[in-house]
Amino acid sequence: MDFLGEGEPFQAAVDLEENERLRGYQSGLKIGAAEAAGAAEGAHLGHHRGAALGYQIGYYFSIVLYHQAIGRKHPDIYNEKINKQLLKLKDLIENFPLENEDKDILTLLSDIEAQYKKLCSLLKIKPLCPDSNFITF
Repeated sequence: MDFLGEGEPFQAAVDLEENERLRGYQSGLKIGAAEAAGAAEGAHLGHHRGAALGYQIGYYFSIVLYHQAIGRKHPDIYNEKINKQLLKLKDLIENFPLENEDKDILTLLSDIEAQYKKLCSLLKIKPLCPDSNFITF
């Protein structure tokens, strides 16, 4: 026995909660799929930025090792100030975190860059890093 007549006009009101739950589920599904795609894109970007950062720091480290080797072979070529700067830059690079830690890597990178420029000034060479124009944060 149908007390409300045909029942069709009231069925939407009866199904309102279920319809809203289904609509929320569909919306969440779309957002989740988009975030998963964003996570993959973020991982890809992070990989490339990390590789560029490693390249830059590796270049600086090779400059330090090169000049330290020259200094060992020819002890009188560099003064004490240059030798201290080489050690300071080497220490900064060796203590740069290799894992994702709670350290401000941009500040650490900025410190390394500043010390590298100071070393270059002392050595009277241009502070270049090949492809450094691709390294931006």
